[in-house]
Amino acid sequence: MRKSSKVLALLLVALFAISVFAGCGGSKEPVDGSSAVETTSDAENKENDSTTSDATGSGAVDSDATGSEDKDGPDNTASTSSGKTGVSVGGKKLKINKTGWPIVNDKVEIRVMGIGLPQYGDAKEMSMFKWYEKQTNVKFNFEAIAGGEIAINQKKATVMQSGKFPDMFSFYTNTFSEFEIDKYGKEGAFIDVSKLVEDYAPNIADELDNPIQVALNKSSGGAIYTIPNKPIGDHSLEYEHWLSINKTWLDNLKLKVPTTMTELRNVLRAFRDGDPNRNGQKDELPMAVWIWNDTTVLSGWGINGTGDISVDKKGKVYYARTTENAHQACIYWNQILNEHGLMDKELDGSDGNGQFTKFINKIETGTVGVFNWSYITEWKKELLDQYIPIPYPTANFVNPELDLPKANQPFSSMLNRGCKIITRDCDYPEVVLRYYDYFYTDAGIMLSNYGSPENGYYKQKSDGSYYLTEKAKGVDFCKNHGLSYTMRAHEIVNMDTLLDKSEGTDSPHGIAYERKAAEVYAAALKKDPRPVFIYNRTAEELAKLRKFSSYEGGSGKMSRFVEGFDDLAGWTTWVNSQKANEEACVKLWQSIVDKHKDNIYLLDGDLKF
Repeated sequence: MRKSSKVLALLLVALFAISVFAGCGGSKEPVDGSSAVETTSDAENKENDSTTSDATGSGAVDSDATGSEDKDGPDNTASTSSGKTGVSVGGKKLKINKTGWPIVNDKVEIRVMGIGLPQYGDAKEMSMFKWYEKQTNVKFNFEAIAGGEIAINQKKATVMQSGKFPDMFSFYTNTFSEFEIDKYGKEGAFIDVSKLVEDYAPNIADELDNPIQVALNKSSGGAIYTIPNKPIGDHSLEYEHWLSINKTWLDNLKLKVPTTMTELRNVLRAFRDGDPNRNGQKDELPMAVWIWNDTTVLSGWGINGTGDISVDKKGKVYYARTTENAHQACIYWNQILNEHGLMDKELDGSDGNGQFTKFINKIETGTVGVFNWSYITEWKKELLDQYIPIPYPTANFVNPELDLPKANQPFSSMLNRGCKIITRDCDYPEVVLRYYDYFYTDAGIMLSNYGSPENGYYKQKSDGSYYLTEKAKGVDFCKNHGLSYTMRAHEIVNMDTLLDKSEGTDSPHGIAYERKAAEVYAAALKKDPRPVFIYNRTAEELAKLRKFSSYEGGSGKMSRFVEGFDDLAGWTTWVNSQKANEEACVKLWQSIVDKHKDNIYLLDGDLKF
């Protein structure tokens, strides 16, 4: 891989990396990642005859109309070695231009199988693909699978059994399990992209300079079958809900922002008893939650918010739900929930009976002191002006057996394995990589989110950053212009420069609030780093771990103790019932961690704003 000047200090990002692409192809013998095509560099294009156009200029769009600097096409830093491997395809050689546009001089169609839901729109009608096809001479044909993960997995299983694959899969990150990727890769069903990215996808190659990306995407034997996701830029954070507190109420009661769980309890009591909104009525709700997930329950006690198998700062493996930290957390929140007036019983944290709607409606009344939520961009400025985002307070509980942060700040979107897989039935994997590589640039991210640059919804500033125009207000980009959420690995937070939405959004105050939350949590992580272990397990390891699957996912046990469905007096009995399997699982995980200790990282919040 090329050596990148960038060093990714964090690992944050995305996400469930979700994408929509589609298609099918014919069966072939397993390949090593190199297709039989002829390639040309910029230097060669300038010397070739009319059968190969000048890729440094052909197909470029005028920058005055688009606000884009990419007159020379996507990625002008690719290798200029010729590397010709051409054979006759359909009676003539296919030439792939390694740099500039078009990617190929003769139109190529790529068949991709992906996710199709009504809210994601129709890819065939998106301005993004219509514009990009003109520039690249590459057309993506989609087989979009409607329905949830069950339908997607059923279709995937059918296709894999048939032996006839699309050129590329683009599903959720967990649609193909680690086991399946390792298995099908070894069988030759998937192409090892590590042998191609250097020449055809320099931006993706940069990602694979990062050892974290390699750890996530490398299968046994060193092959990389999943195209890595682009992590978020160093100007932003991807986070899963934050705590917000009513600063106006704090000021009215002359209270400080709580930094410990004890202080938080005292603030909630003051909100209940002190008439903080100064209306003479007892109508305040000190705290509201929508659902008692592990993040809400456990974060203040310094343990992994997902509640499953984790590592501490020294690499010791532990099962979060049975720690004394988790026990103390459940006791605390159970007491908060059951103390009169601190939480509305109608907002008990359950995930049903219209709880979410009640939760949002209650907050919008302005009568809630503390809440845990993040999708606030459409809320009124008058409401948001009352609140400030705060880090999770710490319980100051020290477990002598574990080296943990004081609080586990709730970031869910860790950098994760890629979900785009090129199959052996793809005649032109180089074309797919060149096409997709553009989406790792800021211009490509804007294209994939906001559609054709010719639409005028966004422009580029003189410093290279982008901004949304007034024309962008109220436009449903996901349905008509770009893949947006379905390309989660390449959302706006992945840009190298901060997108200015001040003109093109109906909620600039909401955007500003999100930025403030990102700053708050970055600072909290800087003071109190969070340990994570990132390693792509082999099929053999996964086979051994399969019997312990209950320790690698949300069980809902914490919420049951908090809400009283399970009596906290039975905590020790429950912990003892888990011990035999838990100890075997932790021992196996510990052996894996010990072999790969270099894959333990600290999220330190070292971000630029």
